[in-house]
Amino acid sequence: NLGWLDYDQAQTGRLLAGYLLQRGHRRLATIMRDVWSIGEHLLHDGISEVVAAAGLAANAVRVRSAPPERSAVTELARGLLADSAERPTGFICRTPFQADCVAQVARGLGLVDSIEAVVCNAPHPVEEARYTCVVPEIDAIEQGRIIGTLLKRLRAGDPPEPRSQHVPVRLHQVS
Repeated sequence: NLGWLDYDQAQTGRLLAGYLLQRGHRRLATIMRDVWSIGEHLLHDGISEVVAAAGLAANAVRVRSAPPERSAVTELARGLLADSAERPTGFICRTPFQADCVAQVARGLGLVDSIEAVVCNAPHPVEEARYTCVVPEIDAIEQGRIIGTLLKRLRAGDPPEPRSQHVPVRLHQVS
């Protein structure tokens, strides 16, 4: 019955896909963790919404998952980047680690200037971000207040409905 706070994953997908499309990328790939939660589904719903609105075909986005091991992610990226006819140029990665692996493979293949990676999960502090990512629109103190309210309601025997609260997000661009 616990409630939870989650960054708005559908909006995350919309923002990151929109950013890549605005920058001219017409073939995208997502690299997710090997275990999915509802957040990954919502993220991809947001991505699909933007891709469809841009008039691109469903195969404009390739969806991949890998365990958090360098060899697994680099091999996955190598497979995507080796296909010159269908090569994605915009990568939406769940973590900075995954984006680092994509960048490493792109450098090795001489594609660094044509490949761009963005990241769903921003590092803390965000000033250390190496990739364009999403960040919450409300600060940690306000997020704490929301969690406190959820816990008070639970303690009072009034579990929140819906149980999840979505934190609005915005794009954080790295120059």
